[in-house]
Amino acid sequence: MDDGTESNTEIFVMAADGADPRPLAPKVGIDQDPAWSPDGSMIAYKSDRADGNGVRADRLWIMNADGSNSRLLRPGAVADGYAPAWANR
Repeated sequence: MDDGTESNTEIFVMAADGADPRPLAPKVGIDQDPAWSPDGSMIAYKSDRADGNGVRADRLWIMNADGSNSRLLRPGAVADGYAPAWANR
């Protein structure tokens, strides 16, 4: 049920033993389905965070693996029902 309350689900990176967890995409939004690039340098993910016009919808985002340079992969394209992948499934 949508009661209008914003939620936040984040993607974290941490040591193998779970130490030092750090959010990679800390803006308000439901970030989900992270997929690391084959070389480990980038992460694609789905999020309902607001785009540049303030509109929230499931879209595909991409960022560097350290959490920097987060940006829409295809501005305007909605990804309902899709999760990112770096290769054909």
